[in-house]
Amino acid sequence: MPRCTFCGIQIPKGTGKIYVYSSGKIANFCKSKCEKNLLKLKRKPLNIRWTEAYRKEHKKDSKEEKTEKKVEEKKAAVKEEVKTEPKVAEKPAEEKAAPVETKVEGETPATVKPEAQPQEEVKEKDKPAKEDQKE
Repeated sequence: MPRCTFCGIQIPKGTGKIYVYSSGKIANFCKSKCEKNLLKLKRKPLNIRWTEAYRKEHKKDSKEEKTEKKVEEKKAAVKEEVKTEPKVAEKPAEEKAAPVETKVEGETPATVKPEAQPQEEVKEKDKPAKEDQKE
């Protein structure tokens, strides 16, 4: 079903008028009120309060906005419920496997991490010097 060129409502079959401009553009009208406003009085639908174009431009169409807001609120509530579900506890750090490091040629002991150093070297570094103990 076509829509009225002026007011924007759907025109039922068998009613209304079709106006064809000399340029070939077609205008559909639901009633003579719309036809006179557009053609004779040269009014623009954006300036007439009872047209759909005015309602959309000035955000006056309350029926559609209310239903859209309700749907958006329901979607937001569902998302919040999903976020608040309890999470599964992660495994403690002890159970996680330590990464295996490989020694690369040209790597000096200073660049090697303490975990990768042999136990003997770590023990010697951790021991305080004998001079410090005497003081």
